[in-house]
Amino acid sequence: MSSLSHTPKKPTTPSTPMSVSREAQARSEIGETHITHEQARFITILFLTAILVVPFTQHRRGLREYLRHDPVTELSYYKAFDGVGGAMTNAWHAAPDRLHRFLDANAELLKRIHAFEDDMDDITWIARESRPPMQVLMCRMGVGNEKAFVGRDGWLGYEPGLRSLTGPGFLEPRQLRKRARSGDETSDAVQPNPVTGIVHFRDELRRHDIELVVVPVPVKPSIYPDVFSSRYTQVDAAIQNSSYGAFRDQLNAAGVHLYDPAATLIAQRELGQAYLKTDTHWTPTAMQRVAEGTAQFITDTFSLPEGSPAGVTSAATVTNLGDIAFMLDLPTNQTLFAAEQVHIRRLVAAKTDAPADVLVLGDSFANIYSQSLMNWGEHAGFAEQLSIALVRPVDSIIKNDGGAYATRLELKNELRSGKDRLANTRVVVWMFAARELALGDWKELTIERPTQTNNSAERAPAPKADISARGTVAAVSGGPEKGALYKHFICKFYVTGLVDDEGKPIGDGTGVVRVFGMRDRVILPIAAKKAGDALQLTLIPWETVSAKYGSLKSDDLDDFMLEIDHPLYWGEPIREN
Repeated sequence: MSSLSHTPKKPTTPSTPMSVSREAQARSEIGETHITHEQARFITILFLTAILVVPFTQHRRGLREYLRHDPVTELSYYKAFDGVGGAMTNAWHAAPDRLHRFLDANAELLKRIHAFEDDMDDITWIARESRPPMQVLMCRMGVGNEKAFVGRDGWLGYEPGLRSLTGPGFLEPRQLRKRARSGDETSDAVQPNPVTGIVHFRDELRRHDIELVVVPVPVKPSIYPDVFSSRYTQVDAAIQNSSYGAFRDQLNAAGVHLYDPAATLIAQRELGQAYLKTDTHWTPTAMQRVAEGTAQFITDTFSLPEGSPAGVTSAATVTNLGDIAFMLDLPTNQTLFAAEQVHIRRLVAAKTDAPADVLVLGDSFANIYSQSLMNWGEHAGFAEQLSIALVRPVDSIIKNDGGAYATRLELKNELRSGKDRLANTRVVVWMFAARELALGDWKELTIERPTQTNNSAERAPAPKADISARGTVAAVSGGPEKGALYKHFICKFYVTGLVDDEGKPIGDGTGVVRVFGMRDRVILPIAAKKAGDALQLTLIPWETVSAKYGSLKSDDLDDFMLEIDHPLYWGEPIREN
């Protein structure tokens, strides 16, 4: 017996209209559909089962953990709403007027909802079980995910890099207006114009008799468009965003010193590999060639005093799988993408007491072979290669991600805290991924060096020992994101009521504590801590580990002066409360 039946259409007669709207036809046919009560019940039960089986199974697994007295990890996504009432109340009372009370309280609730949804994507059993095999299938079909895409012959690309090339011109007035209005309930709008941000920074440095060299590093699809699109059969020049020519012309007209490494990278492509196949970053040889080109540009443009070798070099071999491959969330035993082997040139026994007159501000392109936690070696990054090429010590401030803003803010904060990173500097090399031109935040920052009149800004020192401490979170930075490019993320907490095991205040009882919020792409429970939560950690002075962890991706507290006025610590959780 047929489950569905339709009344046959009547033949067209002179009295029947020849033209019937699609909406009217659909309404007519739906209205003639017949279904039995038994079929309706079966379809309803099937539909409800499909909807409820996942949450029912998830909660059953969480209940089993609870009855076994194990940590209830299967339902930990509910922690996103811990303290939400208090947070909304605080946002309500902190707002200046009634309208902003509703907006700020709603923004706090939206943050928790988004965190809840992201945690569910990671924690639910069906996501954990189905995502890796589905990603294998998608990759075999030549499709990646929302952040990674698959090219030919084992090459992988990073979606934001591709978008920065194929999207609208970043200097087009319409695009600038659109990005300037990009803020929402949970984030501020950006300053979208890289030209004004760069010229302002150049002018700030010149007030202190320091020159600026800008080095925008092309992203992988710019140099290797042919491995991602069949439209390109021969590559003689880098592919750039449609506004890049205007960007270069405007910087030149403003007298900004720009070293464009695109031609160097195209030449390296002809000689060998310029970028890693499964990673967002360049090869060690390509980075070395760009460092040498930058050094030559500096030597030809400025008159620096004669330098001396910054240290001793040594060679090393590193084998690793790239960051884009890990973003695909493939099974650990996947064979689709192979690890790559590279040869790095390390700068060892570097002189740390010699003053450096060149300062590098760089993002992960400078950090990849310098920071050991990125798993591509250490002491062999862009700053080290520039030091070798210039035959002189080179200082550096490196932060993964946010090359348009993060390193400048770090420099500003260090200067405000009394540490004069520009005391001996004559040239600042600002190196960043060129995708920042279209996607970055180019806020203008005032650069003020420490003087005799503002030494009061120097923060209180942190105790020089490991201390078991507890306190209360008063403010927290942003947290890690699911599927992030970088596998480590540092959270910052402003903590009050800091006391040791005996209840004695530590220092003045306050401090800014940095901790791992995500490690090896695993978001840690401490990342969910909110204002008002208790913390128990082992504290050590931040300065003792800043060289090791300072370049990792992090977010900032809303009030950056908290890091200026209070002791800085590194924290290792003792237990979660």
